[in-house]
Amino acid sequence: MSINRWTKIAPPDLKFGEDRIDAPEFGDSYFQPLKVVSSQEHRSTSVQDETRYTFLQGTDLGERFARRVGGQFCVAELGLGSGANLCETFRFWQASVNRPNRLDYLAFEARPFSIQQLQRAEQAHKIDLSPLMQALAVDPHYPVPGISRHCLAPGFWLTLVLGDVQDTLAWFKDSLVDAWYLDGFSPARNQGIWSAETIKAVGRLTRPGGCFATFTAASMVRKELELAGFVVRKTAGFGPKRERLVGQKCGRFENALPSEVQIAGAGIMGSWAGHIAQLGGIKSYLYDPKGRLNGPGSATLVPAIDWRPTLDFARQGRLAFTSFVWASRAYQQYFPDACHLGPMTALERRIWPSFSKWGFPDPIPTDDVWSTGERLYAVPGTLILNRDALCFLGEIQLEKLDNFTQANLVAVGHVGPGVNSTIRGQQSLYSCFDPLPERALKCGKLGGGTGEKQFFIGSSFEREHGPDWHCPQAKDDHEALEAFGKAARLPNLGSEPVRQWSGLRAVSVDRLPNYFKQTAFSWSIGALGSHGFTLAPLLAEQWLSDLVGAPNVIDVDLLASMERR
Repeated sequence: MSINRWTKIAPPDLKFGEDRIDAPEFGDSYFQPLKVVSSQEHRSTSVQDETRYTFLQGTDLGERFARRVGGQFCVAELGLGSGANLCETFRFWQASVNRPNRLDYLAFEARPFSIQQLQRAEQAHKIDLSPLMQALAVDPHYPVPGISRHCLAPGFWLTLVLGDVQDTLAWFKDSLVDAWYLDGFSPARNQGIWSAETIKAVGRLTRPGGCFATFTAASMVRKELELAGFVVRKTAGFGPKRERLVGQKCGRFENALPSEVQIAGAGIMGSWAGHIAQLGGIKSYLYDPKGRLNGPGSATLVPAIDWRPTLDFARQGRLAFTSFVWASRAYQQYFPDACHLGPMTALERRIWPSFSKWGFPDPIPTDDVWSTGERLYAVPGTLILNRDALCFLGEIQLEKLDNFTQANLVAVGHVGPGVNSTIRGQQSLYSCFDPLPERALKCGKLGGGTGEKQFFIGSSFEREHGPDWHCPQAKDDHEALEAFGKAARLPNLGSEPVRQWSGLRAVSVDRLPNYFKQTAFSWSIGALGSHGFTLAPLLAEQWLSDLVGAPNVIDVDLLASMERR
């Protein structure tokens, strides 16, 4: 995993002409109109005709759509560029009478256009790029490296992968793609995207019967595609190019989308899962004895989306970073009225150097309302959520689902089958009038204070190490709060503010949630703890991706590390 930076990717250096876009750093162009127009229909000079001939016809997309009516289909592109191929595919899918119910467009790009460059590209290409621009314009983190998912219309999903393709292809599962557009710059000018390792990965990700099309006819590329499992042939090229390559893998792949799902548990994890399923056109039924979405299992008093930098980019750091960025996008996209600028937090000196390592902009200092002498900082993207404004989709059933093996998703927190070796805890920030003891609890970290107002930050509770110290019990939470209240001698504060800060908690031994498949079409997710509001959107999207066969949104190594342990 080489992407470990928050910093947004710098846009490419482009030169826009009246009807062309050149990329000087690559010594190539995104599209170059022909000066001589051939009499052959496919030798037109427009971007639309180039896309339709080279890729839509080259992959027999209409015929392949007709064979997958009611199912899911995946088109992948190496080199998103201006998004012309994406937008033409989107319009072709919309206009098709016989088509898959769900189309996933998996696009890889190392140097994504800025929104301003897309606007200029639309003028230069004389093509409508609005489906892509509208999706990216509402993304607060575009273009941060990594995976993001955008709905261009009901049933059409863009999974955008930003970073070096030689790294990012390794993040994805085998047999995901039905049709490839190999549309990088020419092999002589962009060798990495046409390397043997890249083509081998393309073959690994292709489903039986899947295909590719590309403008190039280079012998080296043809050889590597054949080694990757494709039967390759040459056909007439576009414009002045004499030849191009198309090919197909042997075999046949069929799939069908479920019409409904059953979810055991309607806490924040189950609520997000039902919401994502409904958005994907799948009816969701959530079984919960309390009978409300975002229910009591989501016990954090003040829900928050927060991320604190880790000192390395190991599994914990990767999941914390990925889920934080994903959740920040998701809540702002689906529940903008629920999102408010998050709280300030005192940054520990030991993690301060990791800010620059992760590529964060300088944290924003603010006045220390607690007068402790420390500066408080806001990590970019931190959000406080209004629970009442989180209006999730899905139909609630007021009973338990007794047989969890019949559920598509089990998301019932620490009482579910997916949890092992958990440590329960609370993290809160209170103001109070009386001084706090030096060590109020066995575990925890006290904040400082001066005279009148004190505060307690990061309280946690853990039973003494014994034979069952790792097994969560309902009384743990009550004991923790009782111990805290006794230590703080918290009076009735009246109008005095009570504040809470939530961050990544050690809710399992390795601080990773459990995500695993129980049976053929049944999954379990658990042990999210106080980080649940941050983890749930990402894990819900991954679960639905597995259910319908869409590209994964969590890289395969990290997914494997979250399997039942």
